[in-house]
Amino acid sequence: MKDTNKEQLIALLEEKIKHNIQEFNEYRNQGGTQHHNGIIKASAFAELMNEFRDEYPMGSTYRKIIWDLIDREKMGFEKYGTTVDKAKLEPQQWMQHAYEEALDFAVYLKVLMQKYEQRNN
Repeated sequence: MKDTNKEQLIALLEEKIKHNIQEFNEYRNQGGTQHHNGIIKASAFAELMNEFRDEYPMGSTYRKIIWDLIDREKMGFEKYGTTVDKAKLEPQQWMQHAYEEALDFAVYLKVLMQKYEQRNN
């Protein structure tokens, strides 16, 4: 499907989401566990991304990041029972979470820098 435009991709994604929701509803009606619409959308996006990988080439690093984001949403939903877009936090709480994540990142980065220095000295 060369020359697929954004509108066509959005329409295809919507179709995949509908299909995935139908499959999930059948699964749930047969006694499967509850699930979240956001994860269905993420899996539909991942399918679409794979389907158009030749038309819209993406480096493996970007592809890995997208998969990490999808896995992260699944993990967060399993842990908290919701996704970040549904979380009921005040802006100050979001800022606090982001700040704490940034602190953790700084610690991890410093550890790596020290290990790198130790190996090269």
